[in-house]
Order: sequence, then structure tokens, then C-alpha cells
Amino acid sequence: MPPSRRAPPPLRLPPEPPHRWLRPPAAAAQRAAPVGFLFYTSGTTGRPKGVEVRDAGILRLARPGYLRLPEGARYACLSNPAFDALSFEAWVPLLTGGCCVIFEDEVVQTPDVLAAGLRRQRVDTLFVTAALFNTVVDRVPDCFAEVGQVLVGGEQLIARLIRRWYRDNPASPTRLHNAYGPTEATTFALCHPIPRDFDGDVVSIGRPLPGTEALVVADGERPADTGELGELLLAGEALAVGYRNLPDETARRFVQRVRRDGGQTRYYRTGDLVRRGADGLIECVGRADRQVKVRGFRIEPGELERHILTHPAVRQAYVCTRRDERQGVNELLAYLVPGSALDFDEFDRHLTAGLPPYMRPHRIHLVDELPLTANGKTDQAALLRRDEPCPPLPPLPPRPPATCWW
Repeated sequence: MPPSRRAPPPLRLPPEPPHRWLRPPAAAAQRAAPVGFLFYTSGTTGRPKGVEVRDAGILRLARPGYLRLPEGARYACLSNPAFDALSFEAWVPLLTGGCCVIFEDEVVQTPDVLAAGLRRQRVDTLFVTAALFNTVVDRVPDCFAEVGQVLVGGEQLIARLIRRWYRDNPASPTRLHNAYGPTEATTFALCHPIPRDFDGDVVSIGRPLPGTEALVVADGERPADTGELGELLLAGEALAVGYRNLPDETARRFVQRVRRDGGQTRYYRTGDLVRRGADGLIECVGRADRQVKVRGFRIEPGELERHILTHPAVRQAYVCTRRDERQGVNELLAYLVPGSALDFDEFDRHLTAGLPPYMRPHRIHLVDELPLTANGKTDQAALLRRDEPCPPLPPLPPRPPATCWW
């Protein structure tokens, strides 16, 4: 495959399910339903995994209840064909009497050309990854302003950029939606129409699509209380049959839970940490397997990203870790796309005022843009291939650990 058509990036997997969860026999899982599509993704080892998607999961995407799906609507196809978004971009228009408008990679990767193409093709609905959305609207603020429905997903949305987009486009009728879902739940499992007056710090992933159930589980077993952090489990027509020729992995991720009436329901363990609010909306906090231990504390990089992004001079941010084999520790790295007025001393005060010392990054890299994978997500491997900017500065107790700026 050419570089622009490579398979999706690797996914990390959460820990083994608790022993009280029942695992279905592999053969039974394979017989659960006929397979309509096979989307390949990768595991922690990089070995490709074929996700066996059912027709029912895709038919569910064409069912009213989460979007307007009028006959004759024009849908943009921006994604890599290996990306599971294709099941929305191609099949929903075909199933609802719409039109699929295919955009070349060169157009998608050039913000001003993409904006002009969307206007010229009179696109009504599209899906775009969060990383690509951030990059495009940073350069062309009114891109998507003539598209009726814009679904953004694949990674957590930056609340400040969502607010800014609405502010920059006050006359636009466009509604932005936060679309959430893994390939194992057929592209989209939850969706949230973001109101124009949104003023929160976190964008909700909303409620389940028709034919989909969302369960938040705390401590690996019990249903979480309102506001309590837990892992998101998905059930219903959205679920894939499993992984092609990987029965053990299928049994580990697709689990049975006993209902109160004694029956059983099959769920997919997403590995995503979420909480359900009193209004029933679900908020995604981050990945369970993105949690890292740094300076003796467990840290969720997404929380650090959100705090960094509250600084007005930071346009985009990505946080990850790299193992320092010489010291035997994990280093916390932050990559920032700065605005024109980002000052180190002022930014350092921002970190000090809002973060405990153990959450401060060891190093901060300033970059012109965050690189994207072929599927439009932040390319962590490309960021980590950058040369070391400078040696880490030693912490001076009782001051917080020093941050290296580049």
C-alpha cells in the first residue's frame, strides 16, 4: 500500500477482564452473526487484527435518531478506505438515497483547497477526525461553515477550539457533533450534537445511537454511579462478531455480563475511561491503557493535555511518554503548537498554578504542527522520532521538577 493508504495505527488494550465476567466459547462468538465487512486494525504488538463487522451494525448508522438523514443529502468521503469511517461515508448515503462525494488525499490535506471543495460540491454531511479538524480550522477558520452536519471524532475534542469555531462562524447553520466509537462497535456508538452556546471545558460524547447500549462499569465489575469514573462497555447491534482467527483476543474483549433477570448480554470492552453525568450524557476522560506511571504516580496524558490547552497561547497539544532506559524511568513529553505570544516564564507559571509537581512534563517540544497518520489521527511515532531537544534539567527540591523547553 502507498503511505496514504496504510492501515489504522495500533490500539492498546486494557487489562484482562475480571474473573466474574463470563467468556463465551470462541466458536459461539464466531457463530453469533454473519460477517459483512472486515476492517483491519492493529494490536499492541502491531499484528493486524481483522474486525468482523456485521451488516446490522452498518444498517444502524443509516437509522434516524442521531442525525438528519434526508434523501438526496450529499456526504463527503474524506477518509482512508482502510479506516472504518468508510462504513459511514459510503454506506449511509447509499442506504438513505444520498450521494457520496469522494475527495482526493491531496485535497483533504490542503485546508484551503478542502474548504473550497466542500463549498463547490455542496456537501451536507461529513465526518472528520479531531486531529484533522484542529489542523484545518486553525488555518481556515470558516472551513465547514457551509456543511450542515460535521461529525468530529477519533480522538478527544478540544473544547476551546469548538467554542472558537462557533464564535468565528456566527452566521453558519452548521452543527458540530462529537462522534465516538471503536471499529469493534461499527464506527459510531455515541454521538453528541454540540450546542452553539457550548461553554464547557470537556465536550461530551453524548448518548448511544439507536440499537446501541452504553454501560459504565466501575472497579471492573459493578455499574458506576452518576459522576463516577469507569470503563465504557458497549452492546447491541453495533457489536462486531469478533477478531478474525483470534479466538482468545475475541474472548478477552467481547465479554458476557449477567443481567438482573438472570440473562446475559454481550459487551465490548472499549478500554475508555468515562463518567455519566446527571443529565445522562457521557464524558470521555481518556484511555485506560494510556495511563502511565511517572515519578511514582499514575497519570492520564489526556488530563495534562486539557490543562495545557486552557492556556490561550497554545493552539494544539499532545502528551505522551518515552522510556529513558539509562535512568529506568518514563519521561513525560508535551508537544505544543504555539500561538504567536507564548512566553516560557508565563507558561511555566500556568503549569505550576494548575498542576501538581508530578504532572509537569519533563520536556516540552514546540512544533509547527502535529503530524497526522494516514487516518487523520495524531502520529505519536512521528513525534517520538524527533531528536532530543536538550538534556533534562535536574529537579531542585522542594521546587517542582524542571521542564525543558525547546
